[in-house]
Amino acid sequence: MCSNWLTNRCLAVAVAIAVLASVECATQRKAARDLTTLLTGRVLDDRAAQPIEGARVSVCAHKNNDPVELIGMGSRCETEIAITVTDSAGSFRLALGALSSENSAKVEFTAPGYLPIEKTASSQASQEHPDGLTINLRPAPVVDVTLLNANGMPLQQGGLGWFVEDAGFIRAQYSSHFSSQQGTLSFAPEGVPEGRVTFFSISAGEDPHFGANTVTTKAAGRYAVTLRTDKSM
Repeated sequence: MCSNWLTNRCLAVAVAIAVLASVECATQRKAARDLTTLLTGRVLDDRAAQPIEGARVSVCAHKNNDPVELIGMGSRCETEIAITVTDSAGSFRLALGALSSENSAKVEFTAPGYLPIEKTASSQASQEHPDGLTINLRPAPVVDVTLLNANGMPLQQGGLGWFVEDAGFIRAQYSSHFSSQQGTLSFAPEGVPEGRVTFFSISAGEDPHFGANTVTTKAAGRYAVTLRTDKSM
């Protein structure tokens, strides 16, 4: 059962998601020129050191201060220097702008089903790894979610999301889902984060109800969460 604080926090996240999803981002990402620094390396699965093909490598020089980041609904990055994906060997190659230890950029490595990693790129870092970086991504937790209505019966359709909060900053994901006849689904399209994660669901219909539950996850773990949408909105 959610406490009043948890219920209010979940509802606040749901409202923020609805507002941000309806507003089209007017900020255009800027492309940098005068590319001089070369960043190379490989992205591997942390368990068996196998290459990850199609991992996304993105370099951001500046992120905005939005308090809520919606996974899969745009980036907080306002100045993206470069983007690439790894090949079948897990290798990547990026030409960056003229960077120094004072003028660095954030490099994010992501792949479906893995926890993201962020590194700092600078000309000094590039010189320290002349043979390229080796990035080991850990598998993301998988969470099997069961959705129930207010009467404890399987919920066939509803909105499902999660959020994590750290130092006043919130990362969240939310979308509508059709579950199985038993009201179950496996929720890991982008990879659930590691740590204390709050899952919440909003039932569809003219009289929507709300439910939430919190679980502490670890990389490569599998968890089961039941959400009963028995609270009025």
